[in-house]
Amino acid sequence: MRHLPLATFLLASLLAASTAHAEPTAQEKAVAESLFRDGRALLNTGKTAEACAKFEDSQKLDPQLGTLVNLALCHETQGRTASAWAEFNEAADQALKGNDEKRRDYARKHAQELDGKLSRIHVTAADALDTLTIKIGQSVVARGALTAAFPVDPGEIVVEASAPGKQPSVQRVNVAPGQATTEVVIPALVALPVVPEQHAPEPAPQRPASSGSTRTIGFVVAGVGLVSAGIGTVLGLQTFSTKSDADQECTAGRCTQRGLDLDDQAKKSAVWSTIAFGAGAVGLGVGVVLIVVGGRSSSGALRATPVVGSTNGLQLSTSF
Repeated sequence: MRHLPLATFLLASLLAASTAHAEPTAQEKAVAESLFRDGRALLNTGKTAEACAKFEDSQKLDPQLGTLVNLALCHETQGRTASAWAEFNEAADQALKGNDEKRRDYARKHAQELDGKLSRIHVTAADALDTLTIKIGQSVVARGALTAAFPVDPGEIVVEASAPGKQPSVQRVNVAPGQATTEVVIPALVALPVVPEQHAPEPAPQRPASSGSTRTIGFVVAGVGLVSAGIGTVLGLQTFSTKSDADQECTAGRCTQRGLDLDDQAKKSAVWSTIAFGAGAVGLGVGVVLIVVGGRSSSGALRATPVVGSTNGLQLSTSF
């Protein structure tokens, strides 16, 4: 039995991967046997695609020579000549090792018959890049394996080529059935455009509050101050009235209990009147300052500085 040539490495590698399976469990063997029987029944009724799927799943779970032969026969019936050819050759090798002459002869005969019906593909690349990666179908192909045509199943074949820094090339090639070779040329790959390095945008500078908002705040503060001053005025008037009523309850330095109570109320009212009036005055002052600052141009700034000394108040100054 001759060995498979290098041109069939794609299909041979797939078969080797399928057989490199850990020892199946009893459950896996049972499922594989059930799938195999289903595949045989489907193949006998002409449901080739469904039968092939069953055989493939069975072989993955529990690789067996008999399953491989049936899978190859199913693929041959399906028209997948390259897959069937590689599988029959693999089955012949396994049968030879196992001294199974009947299956060896059966698999070898089918492989020889398919040899004259194989469709082949020959891929050449315009680029001589060492980093070029070529993928045919689901398999990556080494550059050294592209020196000759190799068998593929008829139908659409996707040929991809890629390299670092290059735009990948993807070609969909329709391979006709029968003994013929389809030539595929991978063009020189185009360099990817250089993308400029992205920098994080600088944060926007903090802008001071607008003059409009400053004036609005000034009006609000001045309004609060005006209300406080009004409350202080009302409390002040109430203090004078209560004090007058208290004085009427006092004669010759002696006061009635009501007079004492009214005098106490007048004192408390006087304190709250002073606080409210003082807060109102401060609020009015600050509000006026904010209104003036908001109304000025951005070229200057108005400052209000409290002054404590012989005279208390606010000192206004301008800076440019």
